[in-house]
Amino acid sequence: AAKKQPLWQYIADLAGNPSPCLPVPSFNIINGGSHAGNKLAMQEFMILPVGATSFTESMKIGSEVYHNLKKVIKGRYGLDATAVGDEGGFAPNIQSNGEAIDLIEEAIKAAGYTNQVRLGMDVAAS
Repeated sequence: AAKKQPLWQYIADLAGNPSPCLPVPSFNIINGGSHAGNKLAMQEFMILPVGATSFTESMKIGSEVYHNLKKVIKGRYGLDATAVGDEGGFAPNIQSNGEAIDLIEEAIKAAGYTNQVRLGMDVAAS
């Protein structure tokens, strides 16, 4: 507080890192497996807005992709497919991981963030 800088910047200075990378939130947008009751092998399909320049922008990107994903799912499978799973992501009754990735990529493109978002997955391999 005395240096009038955010904690993350102070820690980066202590570590000798002159250009730290802003932490990127991950957004769980499609649920699979036992958390969703579908045939997906992955527990969570996520997006990471790596092209955002602030946390606020990351939240905006995540929200816009999520809402576009709902439109994509509704357009392909109907309103019933937009149910949300235990972990907060959509839980459509889709048959493959590739199908989930296709839906997410279409939502990212529809939101206009093709070069700013990467995919992440929680395979829940225990």
